[in-house]
Amino acid sequence: MVVLRILAIALVPIGAMVIFGVLIFLSEFSFGLFTASALIALLPVPFLVFWFIWLDRFDPAWWEYQAFAFGWGACVATSISLGVNTLGGLVFASVGVPEVWVAVWVAPVIEEITKGLAPLLLFLLWRREVVGLADAVMYAGLSATGFAMTENILYLGRVYVSGEQLQGPLGAVVGVATLIVVRLGLTGFIHPLFTSMTGFGIGMAARTGKVVLRWLYPVIGLVLAMALHGVWNFTAILAQQNQDVRFLGYLYFMLTLPILFGFVVLAFWARSAPGRVVRRVLPEYVRAGWLSPPELGTLVTLRRRLWARRWAREVAGQEGARAMRAYQSACTRLALLREGRLRGVGDWEPADPEHRLLDEIRACQQTFTGRDSTVPAAWWDGLRYLVTYPDGQQHPVVPRQPFAMPVPVRPWYPWQMPQYAFASHPPGITIGHGRPAVPGSWSAPPGSPPPVGYSSPFGAGSAPAQYPWYAVPPPGYVAVPGAQPPPPSSPGPPPSGPSPSGDGDGPTSSDREQPGV
Repeated sequence: MVVLRILAIALVPIGAMVIFGVLIFLSEFSFGLFTASALIALLPVPFLVFWFIWLDRFDPAWWEYQAFAFGWGACVATSISLGVNTLGGLVFASVGVPEVWVAVWVAPVIEEITKGLAPLLLFLLWRREVVGLADAVMYAGLSATGFAMTENILYLGRVYVSGEQLQGPLGAVVGVATLIVVRLGLTGFIHPLFTSMTGFGIGMAARTGKVVLRWLYPVIGLVLAMALHGVWNFTAILAQQNQDVRFLGYLYFMLTLPILFGFVVLAFWARSAPGRVVRRVLPEYVRAGWLSPPELGTLVTLRRRLWARRWAREVAGQEGARAMRAYQSACTRLALLREGRLRGVGDWEPADPEHRLLDEIRACQQTFTGRDSTVPAAWWDGLRYLVTYPDGQQHPVVPRQPFAMPVPVRPWYPWQMPQYAFASHPPGITIGHGRPAVPGSWSAPPGSPPPVGYSSPFGAGSAPAQYPWYAVPPPGYVAVPGAQPPPPSSPGPPPSGPSPSGDGDGPTSSDREQPGV
């Protein structure tokens, strides 16, 4: 695996040298023409890169992986495609087929395969970096954006050279200006749009546990990308041969733009998908005491996440903001991991990533826990808050809604790792607007005992509709209204409150290793 990763990374500078050599030594490019073409080709790149990175804001990727995807498309995919297309032109000419048809039968195939290799390699070699639709689409779009940039450099330079030879400097400038309007303006999104189909297929494969579908989804996405690319090139050739741009106009307005609109809608849906998974899965960890309801409330939308980071910066400075950002990313990955297990998807690393993520969450919590001097010391036991009042007494407090800002609490003791096997969807949790996020039911794992001796704070077996988790406690959890649940390993009252540094109290790694945890 390590060797394959090193090889994949090494191919990027090798591809860059190949492209640079082709431009300078084989395409009659002067250094000035190369520089001017590169600067022009860069014009749409920032907008496309920003768009695709923006799609993955719930779980932002490291810039190194984003740079790899962009570099792969700009260097490796372009150099391989250039070689195969050139060879295809020679083969077509040898059998009497016009070379122009390479753009229909060869280019769409090799270009979409090589561009799609970027998200596929990240999925296979860096599995934890592609865990959903947004990840795969982002990497596919970045790869295609890099490919389009290098291809535009080639086209701009060639158009200028051929225009200068045929019509002089003025003709060269007119040709370049036309190409800028058409390729960079009107159709600058074409390559990213096509390759995003492959990205959607890889993203779907990352979220399914069925082996057949894990192979089928990427193939379907790749075939769709090839078909769209081939149809686009075929229409462009017809328009050029018949000297009638209406062919291309019809395709542009009747097919390409509707597909682009559909892609944008689907991309927005994929962008918010991690929030829906968080809303659906993380209530398990609220019931188990790892998270408090307000913390969950701050994770379900990007706006609330921004508010939480601002709050963390106010109470703990830049360190708090960084910790909150890492905390949000870890919670998102924890939710995606948990949902993947429910779907039958294997973990993305051999070690137990759930415990690692929970340790990371706890470490981040300690950075901003107890730092807000305007909030009394509070503990969350998976059921209620235990709030220390000014008189020093602790009282249980039922959480209220809406859950908008994080209460600086840390679990006193995480009673157990969530072990629910859901019959349909996890129980919903009401977060704003007075409605549950996802209605559903749960069933205990096979062989586990039913809840015994449970007493709800609202009366035996009952709970208001807005607090569905009260009615269904963790298996074996006994709670008495007004009582403080003792930790299994160390009887006694809980600490009076979390310290600003988080040292000396709260759950430890040894606590989570107790039997039944």
